Amino acid sequence: MPANPLEIPELVERCICLLADDENMSHWHRRLNLTSCALVARSWVDAAQSWLFRAPHEINVSWDENEVLLRFHRALQNSPHLTRHVRDLLINAYMDCSITQTTLEKTSGIRTPSSSCSVSPTLRRVGINTLVDDLVFFGDVWKRCSPSIRHLELQIWFDLVYQPACDAPEPAVPIQLDSLQVAFSRSPFRNKHPAYEGPLDPEVVYPWALHPFDLSNLKALSIQDEMGVPWERFGKTVQVLDVYATAGERTIDLSSFPNLAVFRISRDWAISPMMISTLSTITSSSSIRTITIDLGYNDIYTGYNDLEEAECPELDAVLSALPMENPPTIEFEVTLESETHEMAKRCFPRLMERGMLHFVSASESFRQLVERSN
Repeated sequence: MPANPLEIPELVERCICLLADDENMSHWHRRLNLTSCALVARSWVDAAQSWLFRAPHEINVSWDENEVLLRFHRALQNSPHLTRHVRDLLINAYMDCSITQTTLEKTSGIRTPSSSCSVSPTLRRVGINTLVDDLVFFGDVWKRCSPSIRHLELQIWFDLVYQPACDAPEPAVPIQLDSLQVAFSRSPFRNKHPAYEGPLDPEVVYPWALHPFDLSNLKALSIQDEMGVPWERFGKTVQVLDVYATAGERTIDLSSFPNLAVFRISRDWAISPMMISTLSTITSSSSIRTITIDLGYNDIYTGYNDLEEAECPELDAVLSALPMENPPTIEFEVTLESETHEMAKRCFPRLMERGMLHFVSASESFRQLVERSN
């Protein structure tokens, strides 16, 4: 054993891990402390850098996200060994898809044309928020991406001049996902040329945007989509499903997800027919344990004022009469305490009478929803 206990790798790793996980500190202070640890001794560098670069998006906070990515690129270029630490990467490249491609190439852990060697892939989760004007080019982003990715979060603003006439190519080695979150929509800044107008075809967009990911064993799925969703592309293994009432405005047949345990649906402006018809597809053989409904109580000043009591009776009737022998837990996401709770009790008397109405904190992220369901 080394004479100095601070040179014991396991002890150093444990101490730095506790520092990195300290929720009482801001991301900025955590980064400052981890950087200081990296300067203590050579034996501390690897453990400190591992946490500094494990989830870079949690550290690099800036109004100019593209500049953040460029700084990140320069760090990887000057110190390529840092790529092996990256586990969780969020890319906000609103105006330049090429930045997205460059970032993925540098962190993929796979041999690229400019690299003569490869490192062990470590990337587990990727989140991309970007503008896409060429689906074929966007599909190429994944060509050298890490096969170790298991969680994908895509918020894509499409500004397409044309849609590819050919199907997306079959990947040589499909990347199998455990969770997927997608939000596909037309760019609000798109060119007004007639070539840009017209609806997007989900049967074209989904294969290219999700190339080369294998969805056959997907466990968790979140979709916020304005153009329609090809539900048949998703396997029957989904256990957590999170959707918005605007997801194509088509009824989702929940009976086609035999392993579904957690279902969350978010109201847009009103309780839509899509929400009612989707909940009505729950059968007596359903395996759903929890139904979480976000009714849009996001205004901390007016509370439930954006909810019309006239909207509620039909939803109250559907939820209180689910045909399951063991009814699921019904959760309403709320932001305020007393006032909003009292309003909900008046709006959903049947659920109250059956003791099925529960309240949970609002604005829970998809990641948190999946973690809570495990």
